[in-house]
Amino acid sequence: MTSIEKTNHWQVLRVKPRHDIKVAAFLLRSGIEHYLPMIKTKRVWSDRLKWVDLPLMSPYLFVRIPDKERNKVFISQSILSYVFYNGEIATVRDSEINQIRTLCEKNSSIGFASQWNLNDRCIIDYGVMKGVE
Repeated sequence: MTSIEKTNHWQVLRVKPRHDIKVAAFLLRSGIEHYLPMIKTKRVWSDRLKWVDLPLMSPYLFVRIPDKERNKVFISQSILSYVFYNGEIATVRDSEINQIRTLCEKNSSIGFASQWNLNDRCIIDYGVMKGVE
């Protein structure tokens, strides 16, 4: 895979806990293409009930940045590292990002029916992403 092809993929950043939104704002100001999946969740306090937007995969977010500028993100001390897989920076295809976007836009309730092991294959049985593998 050439470096041009690699830049077409999203990369995964790991950030400090509860710094997701702060990092997304930093990336926006820096002109770096990013995506922080957010879902609307009902929170209950002792005196009220409120819907709040929370990161879907805290403490991770996605960036698409040319290889030459990859270290530009580390200006923010809230960013810890890129996520690696098999010794290389993990990449995510556009189709997978689009599936996540669809899930967040539909604002479906999200839950897990069972435990999985690394590299297990699964297919979603019902909901807005039915049939997605």
